[in-house]
Amino acid sequence: RQKAEGNLNQKSPAALPTAPMTGKPVAQDSKVMAHSGEPLLVAARYAGTPQQADYPALARRLGQQGRVVVEVWLDAKGEQEKRLVVESSGHALLDRAALAAVARNAFLPYSQNGMAQPSRLRVPIEFKLLAR
Repeated sequence: RQKAEGNLNQKSPAALPTAPMTGKPVAQDSKVMAHSGEPLLVAARYAGTPQQADYPALARRLGQQGRVVVEVWLDAKGEQEKRLVVESSGHALLDRAALAAVARNAFLPYSQNGMAQPSRLRVPIEFKLLAR
């Protein structure tokens, strides 16, 4: 089950610096072949420092944790066209926070033989509460 995020032209607030209880992107696999009609799935290459996900205060109070995988579709310029939750944490608050964090990031375009190409990438974000 996939959830799509709406209007990609909306500006998101700047991310807060990394804190011990924020969601963070985790390592991902390299290139994978595309399914027919879809751009190639490639490893994320950030244009700058990856922005961390804000851990929603309510989710923290409720003890919600989990892993969210967001798929991002990029055009040939590396601009985000679409974001989908392809693996839910099971908690809407965490899924929305992951989508918002990915929206704040900029990615480098994928190129093949020197030609920029549309692409897809997957950004896994882990939300884990740390003991104090």
